[in-house]
Amino acid sequence: MNVKDVKIEDVEILENIRGSEADSEIPQLMESIKQHGLKEPIGVGETASGKYILLYGFRRMTACKKLGWVLIPAVIEKEPDTKVLLILNAIENLQRKDNTPQELGRICLRLVELKMSVSEIAVNLGIPSSRVAMALRIFKKIPASIREKITFMGAGATLKKGQLPASVAHHILGAAKKYYIPKKLMEELCEYSRVAELTGNDIMIISALIKAGLSPIRAIEERKKYKSVRTDIIVSKEEISHLSNKAKLTETKYLEYVCYGEAKVITRPKFYKQ
Repeated sequence: MNVKDVKIEDVEILENIRGSEADSEIPQLMESIKQHGLKEPIGVGETASGKYILLYGFRRMTACKKLGWVLIPAVIEKEPDTKVLLILNAIENLQRKDNTPQELGRICLRLVELKMSVSEIAVNLGIPSSRVAMALRIFKKIPASIREKITFMGAGATLKKGQLPASVAHHILGAAKKYYIPKKLMEELCEYSRVAELTGNDIMIISALIKAGLSPIRAIEERKKYKSVRTDIIVSKEEISHLSNKAKLTETKYLEYVCYGEAKVITRPKFYKQ
């Protein structure tokens, strides 16, 4: 491993992988570096001009820069292509427990622009395709002021006050599309959900009530009277296809009508016990 001191001012940071210098972890990192020094060097790619491109270690370099360092230890590697650079940066971010949909979405969008599919990105980053798709959707559809407050919730994680779970934001985007909720109202719903700590189930109910004609404020108040129930139903392909086509409805919509007593009941398969 080729490690040497390089001038911080000679290290270029691509905008697509830039983090925030206001990152809450940086002051803690600065204190650690002051006491124990820099335990891990940053990674840079050397360009033909003799300058460098940051591959990983944005927070470490930012902390050292704020401490007044001029030189920083760096692993020198050949300058990789943009795809490799973004993947390396994303992998480093994913090693942190608090990586956000905004951080992941920004990098994934750039990889999509470089002709990588969602499944290819997922394989390279070692995460589920659904997580990549969710991050992309949030990054593209939700304003930056709200995106900054959205967080992934892992197993056993506790939601910090003022944060909005990515799953709830995803529900809001889905409801906005399904019920044709205007962009401004969607943004207001995101903000309200963040402050009131609403769940994905709450969003489904509120969206349906708005679609039914209630004002957003009334829908939020009325949501406590209802709950969303989902279940798996096994039906005959021939029967559901015939009945839904006859009614000119999708199969899912037809079953909804059945549930409310507005359509002919579906026959329970003989093997399907209660």
